[in-house]
Amino acid sequence: MCAPAWKVGMLGSAIFMGWASTLLWLPSMGDKYGRKNLFAFGCLLNVLMYTIMMITKDLNMMIFSIFVQGALNSIRVNIGYLYLLEMMPKYF
Repeated sequence: MCAPAWKVGMLGSAIFMGWASTLLWLPSMGDKYGRKNLFAFGCLLNVLMYTIMMITKDLNMMIFSIFVQGALNSIRVNIGYLYLLEMMPKYF
């Protein structure tokens, strides 16, 4: 059985759609609730979604997993970068 063409195309679009849907509100949570715990939670959830994506054979679950990974890019990139800057020494 062949998958519909739009679902196969959605695999490539889901990561961007997830990232774009959380880019404006998720990074501000790092200021409110702390960057360390949010970054650790985001990385752990990203590993879980990646594992699900590799194990499953259901196309809908793959699309969901990739969407959530895209949403977690806001945590990994935006919050992770600021968290790294906070840990850098002021002078070398």
